[in-house]
This record gives sequence, C-alpha cells and structure tokens, in this order.
Amino acid sequence: MNSVDRFKSKVSEMATCRRVGKLLQSYLDGEVDLARVELISRHLETCLKCGMNYETYSHIKHALKQGNYKNGLFHEDALALERLKRFVDTLKGGDVNQ
Repeated sequence: MNSVDRFKSKVSEMATCRRVGKLLQSYLDGEVDLARVELISRHLETCLKCGMNYETYSHIKHALKQGNYKNGLFHEDALALERLKRFVDTLKGGDVNQ
C-alpha cells in the first residue's frame, strides 16, 4: 500500500470513528437501525479507541442501572463524600452521629 492509499485509509477510519462516536449512545440504548448496528459492531471489533469508549459507556450505563449513582455521584464517591462531611463536622465541633 502506497502512502496515498494509507492516507485515504486513515481518513476513512477517522470518518468512521466520528460516525460511530455520534451514534454510540444510541447504539448502547438499542436505538439504531440494523444497518448502523452492523457498521458500529464491525468498527468496534477493530478500533481500539472506539472499543474503549464503548466499554467505558457500557460500564457507566450498567452502574446507573444498578442504582450505584445518587445525587450526581457513584455509590463509592457518595460514601467518601459522606465520610469527609462527618470529618469536617468533627473539626467544627459538630455531632458526628447526625
């Protein structure tokens, strides 16, 4: 493959990444048509970057479904924030058992 062909291939791949990126949330929600499902699925099998985005969004979506997200925080973050608030209360002389 010559340099012009490699450049065209790279440009085509970047265009596909942009298209997949725009459709990824809808893909995860099952809101894309069959033709796009096939395009996105094939692309995710070969593109590391888009595959990583897919995994990240899938993990977030799963956590949200499991109820591990409350008041804008994941469960572990909410617990850490609560511990921090209790610590600040002790510094202020407040009741830690509130």
